[in-house]
Amino acid sequence: MSSVAAIAQSAGKGAARAAARKRARMHQHGTGSAVRRPGWITYTILAVVLVVSAFPLYYTLLLGSSDQVS
Repeated sequence: MSSVAAIAQSAGKGAARAAARKRARMHQHGTGSAVRRPGWITYTILAVVLVVSAFPLYYTLLLGSSDQVS
């Protein structure tokens, strides 16, 4: 059973036609959603999230390793 047939059973014939058209378009262009790579904006957002998430850990280690000022 193909996925288009499963879509026809669960969502109806209109959804199955749309899925078949999308599949044909993907094969025609030679690109699928699995082939697409994230853009530079995605990597920039991930880098910002990483820095913001790592800063509290760095600051905790910095304070924990310092000597007490008397």
